[in-house]
Amino acid sequence: MKSMETTTKPIEWGTILFLLLLSFPRLSKADDIFQPPDLLSINCGSSSNLSTLYGRNWIGDTNTELLSVSRGSLIATALTKTTIQGPYDSARLSFSNFTYSIFNLTAGPKFLRLFFFSTSYYNNFNRSKAVFSVKAGPYTLLQRFNASLDADSGNDPARSNILFREYCINLQEGQNLIITFIPSSPGSYAFINGIEIVSMPSYLSYTDPNVDIDGLPKLVGGQTYTIDNNLALEMKYSSTGSYAFINGIEIVSMPSYLYYTDPNVDIDGLPKLVGGQTYTIENNLALEMKYRLRFGDRSIPGSEDTGMLRTWDVHNQYITTQSAKSLDIDKKTKLNFRNTPYTAPDQVYLSLVNMGPNASINMGFNLTWQLPVDPGFTYMLRLHFCQLNPKVIESGDQIFLIYIQDHLVEDYVDIFSSGGNQRGVPLVRDYAVIIKDDNQKKVNLSVKLHPHDKSMIKDAQLNAIELFKISDTTGNLAVPDPRIQDTEISHENPIKQRRGTTRTLVAVVVAVSGVVLLSFIMAFFIIKRKKNVAFNNGSNKKDGTSRGGGSSFLPTNLCRHFSISEIVEATNNFDELFVVGVGGFGNVFKGYIDDSTPVAIKRLKPGSQQGLDEFMNEIEMLSQLRHLHLVSLIGYCYEINEMILVYDFMDRGTLRDHLYETDNPPLSWKQRLQICIGAARGLHYLHTGTKQMIIHRDVKSTNILLDEKWVAKVSDFGLSRIGPTGSSMTHVSTQVKGSVGYLDPEYYKRQRLTEKSDVYSYGVVLLEVLCGRQPLLRMVEKQQVSLVDWAKHRYEKGFLGEIVDPALKDQIAPHCLRKFGELALSCLLEDGTQRPSMNDVVGVLEFVLQLQLQDDANVNAGSESGGDYEDSTTEDMFSSSHSSVHVSDYSNSSGFNPTSYACMKSNRLSEHVFSEIKDPKGR
Repeated sequence: MKSMETTTKPIEWGTILFLLLLSFPRLSKADDIFQPPDLLSINCGSSSNLSTLYGRNWIGDTNTELLSVSRGSLIATALTKTTIQGPYDSARLSFSNFTYSIFNLTAGPKFLRLFFFSTSYYNNFNRSKAVFSVKAGPYTLLQRFNASLDADSGNDPARSNILFREYCINLQEGQNLIITFIPSSPGSYAFINGIEIVSMPSYLSYTDPNVDIDGLPKLVGGQTYTIDNNLALEMKYSSTGSYAFINGIEIVSMPSYLYYTDPNVDIDGLPKLVGGQTYTIENNLALEMKYRLRFGDRSIPGSEDTGMLRTWDVHNQYITTQSAKSLDIDKKTKLNFRNTPYTAPDQVYLSLVNMGPNASINMGFNLTWQLPVDPGFTYMLRLHFCQLNPKVIESGDQIFLIYIQDHLVEDYVDIFSSGGNQRGVPLVRDYAVIIKDDNQKKVNLSVKLHPHDKSMIKDAQLNAIELFKISDTTGNLAVPDPRIQDTEISHENPIKQRRGTTRTLVAVVVAVSGVVLLSFIMAFFIIKRKKNVAFNNGSNKKDGTSRGGGSSFLPTNLCRHFSISEIVEATNNFDELFVVGVGGFGNVFKGYIDDSTPVAIKRLKPGSQQGLDEFMNEIEMLSQLRHLHLVSLIGYCYEINEMILVYDFMDRGTLRDHLYETDNPPLSWKQRLQICIGAARGLHYLHTGTKQMIIHRDVKSTNILLDEKWVAKVSDFGLSRIGPTGSSMTHVSTQVKGSVGYLDPEYYKRQRLTEKSDVYSYGVVLLEVLCGRQPLLRMVEKQQVSLVDWAKHRYEKGFLGEIVDPALKDQIAPHCLRKFGELALSCLLEDGTQRPSMNDVVGVLEFVLQLQLQDDANVNAGSESGGDYEDSTTEDMFSSSHSSVHVSDYSNSSGFNPTSYACMKSNRLSEHVFSEIKDPKGR
């Protein structure tokens, strides 16, 4: 294609196309209005209610049982008025902290919107002194935010003093929303005029864990990302002598997965990471709406949205290719929504911007938008499309490319084809864009569309853009305003200054005294610690300098501590030739310690906060676990800028290395069964063989390692959690962690973790072993994308044998296939309580192996006797079907009965299967 340089050449618009669109036939379905369970608009600092023309009914915050406000704040009337309707006549503000507690909200994702009217309140509350930060739980929403500077730099004079911020959050069942305000420095104050909370559809913004992989947000640069939805918000302002204010609060429910990830969506629906792979948007992240732009002649107010009161602004100031008028279609045209109709109102899809009818001109430039953003964050970009051109009558008529940050993210966009070869079908595509921090105040996020050279119509088009900032690893969404300096903020009156000085002196004296006392205490413990030679597990090697003193609270009696010099020597200074694996934690090196002992050395990526948590967790877990089928932790290195784990080296790598996408020879069926049994025993030990149940949380084929004798060992305990404690507890409530394709949907939906979540993930591994393919595939027919769904479908039809790994041809006895398939799919039952325990899984796998061995023996002997072997007793116990299965035909296996396995009792299993684990507690 031609140069992608942006030009300012005017776009020649097609008036003929415009007239044709006006007469476009009406389609089958108009947009629906979402009815949010929660829609709460709070008029801050007011005792009266307020109704506006745009569908909002604001309630005063002084006389309602829906919320409470802490003491210390003031209510004030604005000294100047605005003609814009809303909660702008009054505000709640303070020089000190104040808190809103909002009750009786339903569980699920919400929009949280903040409204500010930057004006002066009373004589002491000058608008220039409104400088504050806003925090929501662990998330920082605004930092050193100056309303007046933002208002004065606005591009819309009619709304120059009105400011608006929108965020996405998630509330748990029975959770209150706590909002607190804290000024930033002496002499400043914080304020708020209005707050709005609106429920959203479940996965409108966040990622559905069951989505098709092609639907995940594509991350510019590579991997998969999930947007979680279990966020609670808290906003604060801090500092003595400051004051805060608020004018109004609004609360409205949104559909659960409007922006969050839907756990039931196909992977094709997950956002894409610009650069290639998918990106899952998990629900422990906060989102801030930065842009919501449509391409028409006017903004769309909240009253014309699909029930969630979103405002859709015009795009004119952000498009860099000069254009004439965007195309608006007859409002009566009906749209055919294939998925949720709440993503945007009809008007968004009935107007568009395109390049015009001149093909030669269009091929010479791009349709380009530049969106200023803060560096150092990841952004979710949503593009809206709808094909309405009557000249497009078949696939390939109009195709174009999409570039984001000059990365080619889509090389073949055919809106007509994606809409099922229909016009008038609204579509969205999500992308995750990483904007690196290069010490700039603002950078532009670019979106460019360019016609495909094979397209019949050389044109590109777009209906709308939404852009959300995603909170970073520390929960931060905010960037301090560089225009603000503490010295620029006026100080308070002299009396308050003297009081502040006195308090400061007292604080300094107390602090110094505390430091002296702490120094004596630390000296005592240091002397005592030197007498303790247990550290390093009796090693007389000299330790390196600990990182942050971290080694003092790490295990000292079961784990060896390595110095960084030992690790450097073992890996030849982290030579890339020694790398044997790469994961989310970092690189894995093969090294040698004590002259000749091979070890696996896993090195944490520098600066990874998540890796630090996993590092500590894995040491604490593995240092207490010793089992034949668990990888052994030898030691660790915890020094400045380095966190490293050292394990026994597994010569044969991961189980996945021997199943697909590999040059290794295929494993035999009996080898696979023995490996499955070993891994199941390891998980069984975690669940029942330790003092407290341990839930792995990341069971997958790459976390099952094989030693030189093909003994399976479960590895990677960074995400592991202690299970429920006490007879009254059935689960652990925790944010969702795991790997796409293996994640238990029940755990994802309810955030309730049990050992049966490991069972589900292990069921996926069993299918990988049987079928020799990965859990999720993109370049296949849709029904085959998910291995779990595909296997269930083929089993229920009686054709499981058709998807067995071709390398296993003629190796599996049909009755063994049926038992194995039944076991795998019982592990994948929707209801976790109906899944087998890992003890049962071990028993059935050993039973399958015995059946296979017996069948092999009978086949060898059958050439003389001609008889077929079938154990009717075990057949009755393990299947609801009593029909024989012919050795020559896998496809005649009985269909999957979800109750046939789940109803078996453990005591019956222990009598008939061949498990080596006789103790029901797994010891």
